[in-house]
Amino acid sequence: MADDTAFSLLKQRSIGSSRAVFRPRAPTQVPEIHAPPPRSLYIHIPFCTHKCHYCDFYSIVDTRDRQDAFVSRLVRELQAQAPFATDPLHTIFVGGGTPSLLRPDLWQKLLKAMRTHLDLSMILSGEGEFSVECNPETVTDELAAVLQEGGVNRASLGAQSFNQTHLKTLERWHNPEKVQSAIETLRAAGITRCSLDLIYAIPGQSMDEWDRDLRTALAMPIEHLSAYALTFEPGTAMTARLVRGEFTQRLMISKRTCTATDSKHSASTASNATRSPTTPKPAQHAATTSHTGVRTTGLPSAPAPRDTSASTDGRTPPASTTTSTSTRTASHRCAITSPQMTAAS
Repeated sequence: MADDTAFSLLKQRSIGSSRAVFRPRAPTQVPEIHAPPPRSLYIHIPFCTHKCHYCDFYSIVDTRDRQDAFVSRLVRELQAQAPFATDPLHTIFVGGGTPSLLRPDLWQKLLKAMRTHLDLSMILSGEGEFSVECNPETVTDELAAVLQEGGVNRASLGAQSFNQTHLKTLERWHNPEKVQSAIETLRAAGITRCSLDLIYAIPGQSMDEWDRDLRTALAMPIEHLSAYALTFEPGTAMTARLVRGEFTQRLMISKRTCTATDSKHSASTASNATRSPTTPKPAQHAATTSHTGVRTTGLPSAPAPRDTSASTDGRTPPASTTTSTSTRTASHRCAITSPQMTAAS
């Protein structure tokens, strides 16, 4: 928002401009708060090149070049909140949107403000964690160098699938081969801790294709893998397609012997909402694990028809269960229950 942007409240006549509302004021005493100081920080970067059909998070396709104004306001917000964060931060997570779409020079501005107003000593010493979400196609040598110099020590890459057909269904447009090259770019810059996101139960996806996605991901130099069941959120384009009958759903049960290879990887099933420390407690229906095997239950029934325009109102979708299990050398029976979505005939 520019400093002279006119606005109105409750659809009434214009009552002023952002210059009047955000005019700097004289420093005031920080109110006393009887609570432990925050140890974690979440920052949301809403910009995207395209609104993916399944996405229910706040994001915008910026056609008005608002990155400069957004970062300026974000810096001022950090400055205003800094007096409440008196202790060193343990973790920082920057999600989106597509944080890696932010211009490198604006990343420099944001990172400098964070070092100025917040205590990043634990993170800069290597004891803490500073993660940034990246889309594979937006990772460049310049961006990786800027992030590493600013203290970022972990990147979360949205691979989603290594199957081009399933990426197209999700309206993700990167080349699957770009995932490996993005990891190499980040590691070359000094960001050696990388995580991958995958989505399963994609319409048309078979169990064998999901198995190949998992094996492809685990063969890469990553330390964490997050797997998300595709959720048909109200108000998204994906749900609109389901309501129109473009997808059909049947339950597929597969039992096979699975061998997990000894590695340092950690696989998890989690909702995107776990990025924010303020999200509600996860529901218990999405996934359960045990030492003898894995049982995964999938999608809820399709919601009733409603406004099918993509949501950009910024609300946080419901969380699903988060479960993490380290892989180890073992052979065990895996009973996997997953809804198989196919194109309607």
